[in-house]
Amino acid sequence: MAIYCFECGVEVSESQKVVRNGRVYCSQAHSTSPRQKPAPPRVKSATQLAPAQNPPSQAPAAQPAQPTAGPKATANPPAAPGKVPGKA
Repeated sequence: MAIYCFECGVEVSESQKVVRNGRVYCSQAHSTSPRQKPAPPRVKSATQLAPAQNPPSQAPAAQPAQPTAGPKATANPPAAPGKVPGKA
């Protein structure tokens, strides 16, 4: 089981750990910290990581299509074929 420093979250070996008030630290300096909550564990290096196993991406659910009411009425209907609006 991995042991992590309460102050900085780095992994500490059994031989290097400093125990104070029931908490494990990576150094004597960190053992005097006033921290009240443990730091999250940190990864030492990228080479120690296992290959990423990302879950399949969760695409957002498609929104249902909104019903359409057909073409919208406009104040100016389209001009008759061959005629330019505003010209006689």
